[in-house]
Amino acid sequence: DGVINPGDQVIIVEDVITTGANALACAQQVKEEGGKVLGVMSIFNYGLEVADCQFSERGWRVDSLLNFEQLIKFLQKGAEDAGKNEDNAGVLVWVKSLQDWHARIPTYHQKPLGI
Repeated sequence: DGVINPGDQVIIVEDVITTGANALACAQQVKEEGGKVLGVMSIFNYGLEVADCQFSERGWRVDSLLNFEQLIKFLQKGAEDAGKNEDNAGVLVWVKSLQDWHARIPTYHQKPLGI
């Protein structure tokens, strides 16, 4: 949101990066206004190849406070540190299901948008 003037350099800020589609749509608007996107920042990044490819092709730096790999390690360590009890076993099952979900996401390379 806001006014972009020709020549402005912009960093796109996202809450979550999944496929990167929202950041790419925002970048298109920045480009139409004459601005230049330098990179993307987010709170969380799933680390999907499709987003990584889209951003790296454009030379954008991507910084996130937390990514999927870090989240999984944190959850696993927390459950293991808390000991073996029924509640923690449920967390580990949930973590495993997240890992399985992440592994099943297609690793394809979408045709880049014209930005």
